This record gives sequence, structure tokens and C-alpha cells, in this order.
Amino acid sequence: MTLLLRRTLFSFALLGALAPFIAAVLTPAIYILGEGETETEDVYIAASSARIDGTIDGDLVIASGIIDVSGEVLGDVFVVSHSRVSITGNVTGSVRVLARELDIAGTVGGDVAVLGGSLDISGEVARDVLVVAGSGSVTGSTGRDLQGRFLDVEIDGAVGRDIDISVRNMRVGPNADVGGDLLYRADDDATVSGGASVAGQFNRLPSRAVFVVRVWLIGATILGFLAFVASGFVLFVVFRGSMARATGLVRVETWKTIWVGFLAVIGLPLISVVFVFTVVGAPVGILLILLWALGLVFAPVPSVAALGDVMLRGRAGLLGAFLVGAVVWRLGIWLIPVVGLLLYTAALMAGTGGIVLAGWRQRKIAVGVAEPLAPPNLAIGTPATPADWEPPLAPTAPVADESEAVDQSG
Repeated sequence: MTLLLRRTLFSFALLGALAPFIAAVLTPAIYILGEGETETEDVYIAASSARIDGTIDGDLVIASGIIDVSGEVLGDVFVVSHSRVSITGNVTGSVRVLARELDIAGTVGGDVAVLGGSLDISGEVARDVLVVAGSGSVTGSTGRDLQGRFLDVEIDGAVGRDIDISVRNMRVGPNADVGGDLLYRADDDATVSGGASVAGQFNRLPSRAVFVVRVWLIGATILGFLAFVASGFVLFVVFRGSMARATGLVRVETWKTIWVGFLAVIGLPLISVVFVFTVVGAPVGILLILLWALGLVFAPVPSVAALGDVMLRGRAGLLGAFLVGAVVWRLGIWLIPVVGLLLYTAALMAGTGGIVLAGWRQRKIAVGVAEPLAPPNLAIGTPATPADWEPPLAPTAPVADESEAVDQSG
């Protein structure tokens, strides 16, 4: 099991609560690939439910409700579902699933990574299985390792190499055949039937941590991400003009926003300290510190929206660009720890700079120092302002009749 696979598994949690929104709101349709039909390229689906009876000669990426794959997928399968996923056909590549239930009665030629309520493997998985689930049942075969965490699990099938899991309750059935070690972390001993076969060690190890605590930590991470998305939506709705301008500045003047953001992020705490140590300015200093702390969380919003707009090539609205950018940005931070820190820092600096510059320019417009500027040509549903555009003339007083108009024109 690679660290990347572990990170990928956990990152599914960030998408889970978005699956119903993507499937039911964006495309409330049912996707069906009939028996005998073939898709000759990668397939990307957002639907209320889906059924794959035909063949997909490529990868399958799907956000949906109930999903049945009884046909054949010649690539990888990536699924986000708020319901049940059933694989009774053949998947040549790997399967990565976030779902309430995953049932594998068919064959998977690669790895299986799943985060969900339950996992049932009665078919065949050629390589590794990595799982975090409430309940599990392995009555089929796994070619290599089985790793993860369960509340309750039954092992009554073949595992080619090692089992290393954390559980609350485990039952090893009479048909269990483990080619390597069976190591489990639990507070109580497993229930083992007489016919079970384990080629290596069969040991219970001390629990690393309470399973429920880890689940709460995962839940807190998910809620934190969703709070960021919701807050971003609120900012774009309430401060639409300012946030749109800040996002456009991040796209068009990226390096300038980064430098301005760097000076703001570094300078604001220093200014706050100076105010705090003065009697009159203490409330101002405290307010600046609070604003700085909020900025660490919400300042990346314009940068994230700009990222999404670049990825979508300007073909989505501001909110759609922000949603896509938020998912990609957060996954990048989680999947690549060292580079992820740089991603967060860059988004923070550029976003802060964009907000500061947008506010400064808006202030100059308000006091009449600068002419009003057209909003940046960001994909928010408004076309670019033509270069020869001029503001309309002020209305003139109505004339009494045509003769007066003629006389005045003369």
C-alpha cells in the first residue's frame, strides 16, 4: 500500500457530502450504458443513478446515487456515491470508492480503496484492498494485502499475503485462508473458527487509538472543508463585485497580488502589536489580529476561484469555478504534504493581495481619484468590455416641441 493510496482514500471524504449536490442538482438524469454498447474513451458522469451493462474502454469517473456496474471497464473506476455501489462485472484497473455501501461480486484487476459504511467482497480482487468502513465481509479472494479499519469485520475468504487491520470485533470463518500474517488491533480477541488457515503470525496488537476518535477527526476535516466552501459562496454572493474583482486580479496580476499579500500577511501582525501596546489603539489592534486570523482561513477564496476558472477555461460561473478550485486545491494540499504547504501559502498570499488591491482600487473610485474600471474579464457570465466603450451621456432636459428642438439645433 502506498502513501499516495492512503491519502487518496482519505481525500474521498472531502467529496462525499458534495455527491448528492453534484448528482441531483447539476444533472438530475439517469445514465445507462446498455448491454452491447461500447464507450471508446474515458467516461465522466454526474447523474442521480447509473447502470453500466456495456463496455467502457477507458476510465470511469462518476458521482451518483445507486450505481450498478455489471459490464466491463477496461480502466480505473473512481466513484463518489451517497448510496450503494455494486460491481458484478469486470474492472481491469483499480477501484476507488466513497459510498454508503460497496459490494464487489465481480473481478477487479488492480487495487480497491474504499471509504464507506460497509464493504462486501464476494468476488475477486487481484491486488491490495485498503478500507475504512463501519462493517466488512471478505468471503471472496484478495490477491495481496488487506489493510484498514473496521468496526466489525468477517474474514471468511482467501487473502494472498498479509492482513493488518484495526477493528472492534472480528470473526475469522472456517474458509479463511491467509497466505501471510494476520495482525489485528483490537481491545478483544477475535472469534476464530477451527478450519481457518493462517500461514504466518496470528497476533492481536494493542490498539493505536480509539476508532471512534479517528472517525471524529475525519468528520471534523470534512466539516472544515464544507465550511470553507459555504463561506466562499457567502462571500461571493454578499461581496460579489469586490470578490469578482479580487479573483480577476489574482488571474491577471498574479505576482503583484502575491507580493502585496506577502506584505499584508507579514505586516498586519506587526502593526497590530504596536496598536495593542497603546491604550487608545488597543481595540484597533485586537480587531486587526482577529481580521488577520480570519484571513488565514478565508483569504485563499479568490485564489481558489481563479484556479477553478483557469481549469474550466472560463466556461463556468464564479461559484462553479470556486467549487471546482476548492476541491482540487484541498486535494492537492492533502495528497502532497510538502507541496501542499506551498499550495496553501501561495493561495493565501495571492488571495490576500487580490482582496487588498481590490479594496484599495474601489476606495480610489469611491473618492473620485480614479475612473471606474470595468470588472475583469472573468467567467462570471458577463462579456468583456469593448476597448472603445464610453459611458452614456447624461440625460438632457426634455424640450417642449419639435420646433424648439429645431431652433436649438440651429
